[in-house]
Amino acid sequence: MKKNLLITAILAVATSAAAIGTPAGQTIQNIGQFEYSDFDNISKTIDTTPVNITVASVYNANVGPNGTTAAPGQTVTAAPGQTATLTYTLTNDGNATDSFNLAVQDGNGNTLPGATIYLDNGDGVYGLGDTVVTSVANLPADQQVKLFVTYTVPTNTPGSQSTYVNLVATSVSNNNVVDNNNVGEITAVNVVNFTLATDNSVNVQPNVATQITHTLTNTGNTPLIAADLRASSTIGGTNPAANGTISYTVVNSGTGTSVSNTDLQAALQAAGDLAAGETYTITVTYTPAAGATDGQSFTNTISVYSAAASSSTVRNDVPSTTPVSDTDTLTVQRGVAAVTKTADNCGTVANCTGTITTNTTSAKPGDYLRYTVRVTNNGTGLLKFPTLRDYVPANTEFYSVTGTTTQNNASVLFSGDRATWTASAPNTLATSTFTGTVNNGPFVYVGLNTDGNATVDAKDALAAGQSLTLVITVKVK
Repeated sequence: MKKNLLITAILAVATSAAAIGTPAGQTIQNIGQFEYSDFDNISKTIDTTPVNITVASVYNANVGPNGTTAAPGQTVTAAPGQTATLTYTLTNDGNATDSFNLAVQDGNGNTLPGATIYLDNGDGVYGLGDTVVTSVANLPADQQVKLFVTYTVPTNTPGSQSTYVNLVATSVSNNNVVDNNNVGEITAVNVVNFTLATDNSVNVQPNVATQITHTLTNTGNTPLIAADLRASSTIGGTNPAANGTISYTVVNSGTGTSVSNTDLQAALQAAGDLAAGETYTITVTYTPAAGATDGQSFTNTISVYSAAASSSTVRNDVPSTTPVSDTDTLTVQRGVAAVTKTADNCGTVANCTGTITTNTTSAKPGDYLRYTVRVTNNGTGLLKFPTLRDYVPANTEFYSVTGTTTQNNASVLFSGDRATWTASAPNTLATSTFTGTVNNGPFVYVGLNTDGNATVDAKDALAAGQSLTLVITVKVK
């Protein structure tokens, strides 16, 4: 009888393979068979000894989204001082439960200080219920978790500067298994912000220039675009007409550019863009109206804002609705002269130590008349180049002249022409002559020297509330 021999091999798998591969620990069993027909034509089968293979553990970490510094997997924006959040998933692409150590690096592979990793609580959104972690323990094969990386952008970060964040996962079971190509990008928002300092209250004089300085500082993290600046000047107060003329000089501290203009906006824009941290020094020159009276006041409010449009990359903190502003309050101080003249009859006593008739209207030959000329500054400002003048009237002859003042740190000087001055009073003075009603002199002047230079001129001034007095004594012929 002919034997028919048939040998077949059957591969038997204990568990079906999942998408990630056969789970670790599963057994792959292989049993061979020999089939034949015996001489009695009966089919028989002989199994081989089973060959069992245990599936080994394969470890694989998969963090997403992937990214590099050249092509970040995700990009978010945040202003300096704000916290940005990047969202990742960690998937166990191995075939066995594994734990993973986590770290955050910068774009150069160094540890990124200040970065924090949070494990999602299951709601898929970063929030208070999430847990700070540095590892994920016992993550089953083919399972994933969501992770959040937070990072606070430093306050001094320039606008548009990128911070690269790379979440790195390392298998605890096999530390050679590392996923470190998960770079995300945090871009600093361009913050437009600036301050203006400060309000001022000053006293001014009519037709005299007074300068007040304001400082506009770029406190943002991006250059302040001059063309975006809008500035206004508003005159107010109780006497706005007293303002006279106003001009502005703007100096850019970053470039040194200096521009003057009667229009503040024009001066700012012409001064050029202002780098972060730099300043515009704004000098306002006020020249009050020549006719402004003592005590009048006016204000000048200067306001500045940026017309830059806010967007996902630009935050304008000084829009038209919230401009920065300063107010200068200026009060006119003007000297107000009150001049009086009196005549006293001292009788025949030349030094007026006897009986005196004050405010006399009559005298006899041989009587001594004492004329007192006094000026008092009843205003709040100064009276510059202060002098008093008198003369020896007809039908009298000169006896003496004196000068006094109530003002401290000042001296009285004498002159015959209001040009040349001396500390000594004259001993003689001729009787004045007249041409019609014109007094030809000679005259005697008493002046106030306040700057100590032994002369009297426009640099000297009679202060508010002070007086200067000239006393001339003559004898009736």
